[in-house]
Amino acid sequence: MRKKVNIKRISRYWRSVEERLGKDEVARRKTRLRRRKAAEKRGRKICAKCGRSRNTSGDHNVYCNQCLSEYQKEYKRAYRLRKYGLDVASYNLLMESQNGGCAICGGGPRGRCKYLSVDHDHSTGKVRGLLCSRCNSILSLLGDDIKAPMLSKIIEYLGAS
Repeated sequence: MRKKVNIKRISRYWRSVEERLGKDEVARRKTRLRRRKAAEKRGRKICAKCGRSRNTSGDHNVYCNQCLSEYQKEYKRAYRLRKYGLDVASYNLLMESQNGGCAICGGGPRGRCKYLSVDHDHSTGKVRGLLCSRCNSILSLLGDDIKAPMLSKIIEYLGAS
């Protein structure tokens, strides 16, 4: 049995959308709705982000695989920054204040990493700066201690050779 549709309510909805957002937006939304319905009849879904048609394999995702992967990367990055009390904008400001490089060596990100690591004081949690993976590793091996006996031994060793 087919569901009864209230035409007056639907047309009232589109008029209100048109008043708020304009005719172009109404046309875009109606086209998207027609595509979604046509795709569902063929057993496919439309990605909510890019609008491409994709197979329905019993999943409940609203994004295609490519858009889902991009979304997850953005979300994970923002989550990692929130651990240190930062957001993407404050990370970019910090990066700009360091002239786009590591706070110690001045180099950019190394290896597989696309971003510099957030360096923080483990006792207070205060962010000190952004470091490349190599400088971050060296700092963590020294234990964040300026007076580490290991540091003076390393300097002495390198000076002797």
